[in-house]
Amino acid sequence: TVCLVEMSVLRVFGVPISQPVRAVIWPCLMRSVPFRLEMVAPYSEGKRGALNPQYRAMNPAGTVPAIEDDGFHLGESHAILLYLAEKHNWVDLYPSNLEQRARINMYLHYHHRNTREASAVLCAPLFNASMYNLSPAVKERGVETLRKTVSILDEYWLAHSDFLVGGAPTLADIAAYCELGQLLPRYGNLFDFSKHDKVLQWVDRMQQLPYHDEVHAALDVLGDMSKRNGEPFAMEKLIEANKAAFK
Repeated sequence: TVCLVEMSVLRVFGVPISQPVRAVIWPCLMRSVPFRLEMVAPYSEGKRGALNPQYRAMNPAGTVPAIEDDGFHLGESHAILLYLAEKHNWVDLYPSNLEQRARINMYLHYHHRNTREASAVLCAPLFNASMYNLSPAVKERGVETLRKTVSILDEYWLAHSDFLVGGAPTLADIAAYCELGQLLPRYGNLFDFSKHDKVLQWVDRMQQLPYHDEVHAALDVLGDMSKRNGEPFAMEKLIEANKAAFK
């Protein structure tokens, strides 16, 4: 389960079922950066909602995660990851070598309209009823983008290395795994990775990293999403899943 620190400087706003939130809190745990995770619900205008005017004053996009670090506010998970890496000198996850950083940045830019489709078309409609009515054509385009992305990861990014940018995990791996991991048979069971051996080997390596299970505890509660046949989760189940990662 996610470790929360009572008197932390860093406040992280979001919920653990959110892929970008998991991508931010995982390296914080791995590198012992004190933080407090404060529940803010995506798509909600409620008191703890991401569309609440008070939250949007901090993060005008109305998305999660966002952070407050000693009075400094920042949204967008990849911007947050790069900020934290540079502030805390995470030279293992974001090496100082210019070429390595450039390749990490290349992946992080690529991620948004490619790997991110895993959530956009397969997971998000199960978490938010307002997105449930995606047209079959829109969903199929998203799934096809995801198929191409997984093939590119297998044939290019992982062709000659254990991780996306060399022999050790970086922020690129954190971002990619938090998106794709939720689709694995262990969790949502929403995508067939069986033809992509290098991706599956990479998945095994990522699951050995510290705090993997704690960060993904919410997905354990949600279980096999493929059995839902597209039916969104009840709010009570989503709350139960998010609370599981706060224990």
